[in-house]
Amino acid sequence: MRTLFSKGEVLHYTVPVAKTVKSGDIVVVGSFAGIAVTDGVTGQRVALAAEQVYRVPVPSTIATIAQGTPVYVVATTGEITLTAGTNIRLGLAWEAGAANGIVPVKLGT
Repeated sequence: MRTLFSKGEVLHYTVPVAKTVKSGDIVVVGSFAGIAVTDGVTGQRVALAAEQVYRVPVPSTIATIAQGTPVYVVATTGEITLTAGTNIRLGLAWEAGAANGIVPVKLGT
């Protein structure tokens, strides 16, 4: 197909000034949130996963997350939240999770 640009599995992102990205970090770019699959520092390009299921840490502020619950990211902290508001959608909880644990999240859903 002539108009196909990309499969959309990965977003390439240039790390901004005074920032470091490590594989596994949740990264917000505009209204997109993805998981870093490569490391990078200021000026380097890193790959951010836009789909599949990734394990993300659950902060102590979330008691429990039910399976199938929408998961968002607070852009300023990179932590997940269950509150939509001005936060960026990361995906859906693929399984249940609890405070200070890990929850698998299906990205882009």
